[in-house]
Amino acid sequence: MALPKWLDELASSGLIASFLTSEPLDVSAEDKQVSINKGIAYGIYVGSAGDVELVTPNGETVIYKNVSIGSHPFACTSIKNANTSAADIVVGAW
Repeated sequence: MALPKWLDELASSGLIASFLTSEPLDVSAEDKQVSINKGIAYGIYVGSAGDVELVTPNGETVIYKNVSIGSHPFACTSIKNANTSAADIVVGAW
């Protein structure tokens, strides 16, 4: 899957980590499972601020409120649609 143009430009700028081990997740319509790094992401990048509902590696569902644009050290196995208002989310193993 190719990176969205906005993310490719941001990665090229050197402002964020390399995205060789990452994947964009569009949760606007449904929950998305992490498929990289044996199903576990060790961080997320949020391109449009909002709430993020995710499932941690131990199976706990957590909602982070008002997550700002940028990288966050949230480990997860999936991002859930129901309570996620943030957008342009990329999960990674960085």
